[in-house]
Amino acid sequence: MAYQHRSSREISHDSTDRIRRPFGRTFAIITALCVAVMTAAWAESETYDLSGFDGVSVAEDILVRVTMGSDFEVVAESDDTRQLELLELDVSHGTLRASMRNRPFSRELEDAPRVTIEVTMPSLFRVEASTGAEFLADMMSGPALEISSSTGAALSINELAGGTLSMGVTTGGSVRITGGGAVKRMRTSLSKDSVTAIYPAHSARHSVRAAARFCLKLSRE
Repeated sequence: MAYQHRSSREISHDSTDRIRRPFGRTFAIITALCVAVMTAAWAESETYDLSGFDGVSVAEDILVRVTMGSDFEVVAESDDTRQLELLELDVSHGTLRASMRNRPFSRELEDAPRVTIEVTMPSLFRVEASTGAEFLADMMSGPALEISSSTGAALSINELAGGTLSMGVTTGGSVRITGGGAVKRMRTSLSKDSVTAIYPAHSARHSVRAAARFCLKLSRE
């Protein structure tokens, strides 16, 4: 059997290479984990002293999540502090209003992350979402409820329960009632090309989920 002589330098080089390769993969994994942790740590938040509202109006690519609670709390968060600086939040006529100041500039920010607003409030009677905004809530309950979604906004509510529901979906907006619910009276307003149709309710109670599907179907035709 032929014997191939290998120098000690070649043997040492092979051993070092076998050690370096797994170390390189481990180092890459550790680096990726550190970057992910540091990115999450860089998320900025700001708490707003706002109260006395039972409605929410959101616009311009902002995400709002509403949770029912006994007290008011409003917290905004974004991975980019510049976005928080452009955020406008106030309460007017019982409605919490969220929008972006100087929106064309904020959209020009490189890979600009959206602003997320976590809201806790005792009751929710009115919701308006527009211009690419997203709204999420577990529950809407009251004697008179109002829902409006337009201009590419997405509105999702788990359950509705109330006396009268007024709902409008226009210009590519969407409404989803994921858990269902029922109301005694309902009016659905749909508009297309400046034509608005009002559909009054005739039965005693109405399925909210069916109303949302009906509204969406007509608004997207």
